[in-house]
Amino acid sequence: MDEIIHFLGYQIYKRNIKDHATGIASSVWCLQSRDNQRSNRVGFGDTIYKSLEEARGRAEFQSKQEKADNERFALHQKQSEETAAKVAFNRGLTIAERRANAVLDKPHRFPGSEGLGNGSLREAMMMAVRDGRFVTEVMVRDHGAQRKDQEMVDSTSRRGGSFGLPYNHPDIIAMQAARARLQQDVYSRTEYRLSSASNGFYVISKTAYDFAMTMISSPIDDPKVDEAKNGSFLLQANI
Repeated sequence: MDEIIHFLGYQIYKRNIKDHATGIASSVWCLQSRDNQRSNRVGFGDTIYKSLEEARGRAEFQSKQEKADNERFALHQKQSEETAAKVAFNRGLTIAERRANAVLDKPHRFPGSEGLGNGSLREAMMMAVRDGRFVTEVMVRDHGAQRKDQEMVDSTSRRGGSFGLPYNHPDIIAMQAARARLQQDVYSRTEYRLSSASNGFYVISKTAYDFAMTMISSPIDDPKVDEAKNGSFLLQANI
């Protein structure tokens, strides 16, 4: 090698190469490959260029490739470590606790205007509690269940009754239960809500509600958390 240049961690060197067809030797620039750079050698696998500028341009490309690969590897390592940590942590949890963690670790669906970040549901609920948002449990009318029971009773009536089915047939038992619920008007369900920035609310899952309640009941030195714990929130409309 007549001349060696070190550029971005790679060796660029000059070498005379003979054309076997013509027998004429010419001077070219060789760029150390990524594999050879790792093992601190040159030769087989290096690429050949007519000019130093071409070799430098390829070295810049290789350097960017190396950086991108290192970043991907670091991210993969981090994700693998996080996954391993979760697996180790989950070994001491019940199935219900594992399911709750899986829900909380998923990305949340609150709009960006709420200022609850772009992370997981767990992180969003933590921010909401620390910001003094109200988390409430309310009883609401279960219109869906009422409509389902009414449709079942109406369908049976349109068909002309039980069609001679025995009284203990599953369809007859279900219809009678639906009719009893309609007569007693027992249609209510629990709904969990998180106050929004615009004085409305979002319906949240029981898992998110339970997690928020855990945060509120924990000894956190933050007056906004105390406000969320002791405040009352009158909700007017679902948004």
